[in-house]
Formats: sequence, structure tokens, C-alpha cells
Amino acid sequence: MNNLINDGEILTFDLNFFDEFYFEILPNLKILNFKVQLPKTLEEVTIPKISMDLKPSKKLNKTKMKEGILNLENLVDFDWKIAMGDNKISFNEFKRLVKGSPSFIRLNNKLYRINEKETDIISKKIKKCLIN
Repeated sequence: MNNLINDGEILTFDLNFFDEFYFEILPNLKILNFKVQLPKTLEEVTIPKISMDLKPSKKLNKTKMKEGILNLENLVDFDWKIAMGDNKISFNEFKRLVKGSPSFIRLNNKLYRINEKETDIISKKIKKCLIN
């Protein structure tokens, strides 16, 4: 590391090592007043969140409407997504990206922080909503 700093070379990491660098080494470098310049895509690392799109139901139950029984499930279809910054992806796409990934995944040239605990929470919440 000392040779790299003295020679002015740029450090590059793969995503597997970057996790350790970002969460363990970088905070220590900042405490020691080192100036660390990260790419703009890493200035703000976001965490995936559950999102829902509502669309008018295609299976509107006319019998129940005539009986005066209406509920939200009869009026709209729910489309569960994972919001990652400005991007929304399907739950299946999220699972594909997360599978075997370190603590970061790349989507549209941006990095998003993930961890197994958050991924499990998101999975359980979506599965619960799909069952109900």
C-alpha cells in the first residue's frame, strides 16, 4: 500500500474485496484524515427497498360489485418491485442479482449495498404479500 501511495498509482478493487474496503478500511482512513476520492457512483450508496405499483384490476369481479362487496383486491392489481435508487426491478431480477453477490450489486452503472439479512427481510415481506 505504501508503494502505491508514493507512486501515485490508482487502486482498483473487485466487488469481493471492495466490501471490506468500503465498510472497514475506508472509515479508518477518513478518521486518519486521508483524502479518499471515490467515483460519483459510490458517493451515495443506497439500500434496496420494497415498492408497489398499483394498476386497475383486469379481473374486476362484477358479481361482487352488484352485491355491493368491494375491496381493494377487487379494484387493483399489485405489482411488487424492489426500488434501488431511481430504478425499480422485479423481485425475480433482484434475487438473480443478489445470488452469490458480495455486499454490493451493480445495476445501471451504480452500486447498491445489500446484505443477507436485508435480502431475507425483503424476501419474507414480498412472499407474505403475495400469499395474502
